[in-house]
Amino acid sequence: MLAFTAAMVSLVGGSTSDANALSRLPLANSFVRNQGQWDSDVRFLARTQGLDLWVSDNGYTLDLRQSSGNPDDKTISGHVVKVSFVGSRGATVSEGNKPLDGTVNFLSGPAS
Repeated sequence: MLAFTAAMVSLVGGSTSDANALSRLPLANSFVRNQGQWDSDVRFLARTQGLDLWVSDNGYTLDLRQSSGNPDDKTISGHVVKVSFVGSRGATVSEGNKPLDGTVNFLSGPAS
């Protein structure tokens, strides 16, 4: 899945080094199950530096971003790549098969 997406990143204007770096990202240890903190279509989120991978039952969305590296420049550029599973009509379910080490906490409640 990520090797294919790395190729797609290079096609939409990302550099070859971006695509190569994407194919080596350590995402497997960072998936977080959606328990109401995001849109209901999202099943899991994997987040690493410069990349969010949103997993749904019908595909996944990559949100790739990069800052200029200059602390005075707040500009962020990036790409969003959405991949749909062809022929998927909700019959596919994305689910985790075992918990990973670590805990992620979210605070919820009314905005103050």
